[in-house]
Amino acid sequence: MGWPAIAVDKVAPVFQNMVAQGLVAKPVFGFYLDRDDETGELGGELILGGTDPTHYIGSLEYVPLSEETYWQFKMGGITINQQSTPCCSGGCNAIADTGTSIIVGPSDEIKKLNTQLGAKMEEGDYVFDCSNLTRCPKSDLRSTP
Repeated sequence: MGWPAIAVDKVAPVFQNMVAQGLVAKPVFGFYLDRDDETGELGGELILGGTDPTHYIGSLEYVPLSEETYWQFKMGGITINQQSTPCCSGGCNAIADTGTSIIVGPSDEIKKLNTQLGAKMEEGDYVFDCSNLTRCPKSDLRSTP
């Protein structure tokens, strides 16, 4: 799902080839990462050419990329339990990366965000106990400040 700018030999990634060949309905893809809830079932979805509305409420807002090296976009801020946070309050760039489990940003803002999410500091890193996921506060990314 990467970009030619960071690919070996600048080769077009599989999804971009699929779009160019007309193999997908729309140049859109979606990920659903399973929470491993009480059912104990593992899994998730990668949807090529669309999204799966059974995994979200409301509508999606498409935003242009601010950089075509990563899935980087301009973000207006973060709300937790419908309250604005100091994180990215004046707008910032964000990268959607399903291949990592970390949140990176200015340390003072990330510290506040992790505290609000209930993460604990362990050996220099914030760690979130996934068994608490169902009790995690509702958080949203805003596309405009």
